[in-house]
Amino acid sequence: MMSLLMVAFTLPSWIGSGQGGGGKDFSVGTTTGGKKLMTSEIELAKYEWQELLEIPIEVQVVGRTGISQSGRIPVASLLFVEGEQLGRLDEQSLRILEVMLSEYRKRPELYALLKREAREAGIRPNRDRLESLMVNNVNAGIQADPRRSILMRQALGNLLAVDEMSEQAALAVKVTRPEIRAELARRSQALDLTAVVFEASEFKEKISAPTDEAARELFARFGSRVKGDTDVAGNAFGFGYRQGDRIRLETIVVPLTELRRAVRALREDYDWEVEANKYYLANKAEFRVTDLSLDAAAPAAAGEEKFESFEEVRKSIETQLVDARAAQLAQVVQRKLTSLLAVDYRAFAGSVAKKLPPPASSVGPAFDTFEYLSALAARIEGETKVRPSVTTFGEKFLDAESLGMAEGVGMAVAEVSAGRPIMMAQFLLSRAKLFFATSGAAREPGATALEMFEPTPVFRTLDGGLTIARVLDAKENRVPMFEEVAEAVRADALTLALGEAARAAATELSATGKEQLLSGVAKVRGRTPVEVQGLMDGTPLPLSLGSIGGLGRQLVTQAAFDLLRQPESTDGSSARPRAVVALPRDGKVVVLELQDIVSLAPDSQRTRFEIGMGQQLRSLRTGGFLFDYFQRESVTQRSGFKADRPEMLEEKTSGM
Repeated sequence: MMSLLMVAFTLPSWIGSGQGGGGKDFSVGTTTGGKKLMTSEIELAKYEWQELLEIPIEVQVVGRTGISQSGRIPVASLLFVEGEQLGRLDEQSLRILEVMLSEYRKRPELYALLKREAREAGIRPNRDRLESLMVNNVNAGIQADPRRSILMRQALGNLLAVDEMSEQAALAVKVTRPEIRAELARRSQALDLTAVVFEASEFKEKISAPTDEAARELFARFGSRVKGDTDVAGNAFGFGYRQGDRIRLETIVVPLTELRRAVRALREDYDWEVEANKYYLANKAEFRVTDLSLDAAAPAAAGEEKFESFEEVRKSIETQLVDARAAQLAQVVQRKLTSLLAVDYRAFAGSVAKKLPPPASSVGPAFDTFEYLSALAARIEGETKVRPSVTTFGEKFLDAESLGMAEGVGMAVAEVSAGRPIMMAQFLLSRAKLFFATSGAAREPGATALEMFEPTPVFRTLDGGLTIARVLDAKENRVPMFEEVAEAVRADALTLALGEAARAAATELSATGKEQLLSGVAKVRGRTPVEVQGLMDGTPLPLSLGSIGGLGRQLVTQAAFDLLRQPESTDGSSARPRAVVALPRDGKVVVLELQDIVSLAPDSQRTRFEIGMGQQLRSLRTGGFLFDYFQRESVTQRSGFKADRPEMLEEKTSGM
């Protein structure tokens, strides 16, 4: 759970006096119409934001175990969290929220611009909301101090005005009735279908090996594309032969499983059970069971409450307790790792600058060796009982796809600059010194190139583990010569030919005997039809369809529901809607025929379902709209803000 950002801050003497922090008030930039943004506005925004970070509001947080519990977040969070979300914040939402709060703390000019935007739009805070926050959330000490109380009321009023402005802007988010009905059909209807699968591999005996000319033609079409790029017309298979930016690297990873093991080992199983029981007894309300029974023969006694038994929830409570301590242990391990790496890297970089041999590190081996990481892991294990795993990829260069699948790297994320989360693979391929100047990262405020062997910041894996990497070497993207990739191109040319053969056969079957059931037509052709019962969005496909990946499942489901849009026959024929679905990534082509539609929403309640679906869709879109609305680019673009001297603004804001 995210803790409150408690910042010691002395009340500035210039507030209320019209002075700019005791120094000269000067312009740092202009907004639309040539209006100047003054340092006093930024300093006031900085002060107000710090105050808003210290005022808590109550929320409900859903943990990894699915248990909801009360939590507190700063009132400043109201800008970035839609009202409905306050009752169901998960850990991912909290991480994003923490990043946004930090971004505005580091870039107070953004909040200053938002305040000006609301003021110029004539927006005023809701008086009832303001009074409620003052009474229920501001501590008595501030309320008792007339001067602090006035300033706090002003800070909260400005926050609510900006919040009201964003809500008014979000009214532009629209959801049409066709969109609602299409989504309702997807969620409240189940389809029964017949499917016939054509495997591309079936046609190997009928397709000859591609000629050299065919392979070269394919290379000419997609040689400059990156593998997996399906945005190009005619490239459903994602062919591509350009070698992307690549790096060699080493990593040191602290998985959540290792942190849990170390925490678990601190106590006997019996002791964990005792602590879990204490938590259960102290927080029994969390485990209350709502009786939805309609059995009138056994009515519950008046006032009787039911709770899940301790044995039913013991494991989930123990996991919650262990994870809480694992998060604390992760902080300890992180501090030790980053401290040792920083000291040893500075010594190493100094020796490189002076063209001297690398000195011995704090753990023994030279810093630029893999043995250093192994010794560092052993040192951490000795001090914390947590054993990090270290990995070297040797001479192998990894591109974006390979990095995305690398353990500890693929889904790791961190806040690196401008208060924004960034994936580790993206960070490595944009910050490595060879790519830095051309990647766009050089234009990010405060961004610097990642030198060879320089440790990255700490990245967090999705489960809460830690990852640090260092780049050993890098190669820029390039288009290879045909001869370098000829074997791969020939294999792709064969894949393309097999796919086209399967599609042709499937299309021919789909067009045959439309007055008959597809299952009968398929059996006559010696093919085995598959009955798909109760298909809904998100439900798994039958195993009898064979192995189909996530994208393939989406394509099949989409095509199935698109059958509902096919016009009914006007000539009285009994032909059922059919579709041919190509799944290039899975090496299949599927013919679908609609058999029946099962409605899960009674007609009598359809209006209510449509209203509820409209609210869900609008809530989802509004959340995305607000996230974009408060991004730095959006704020500066709306205000037309242009810094007079960007470097001065950087110095002014970072020094506050």
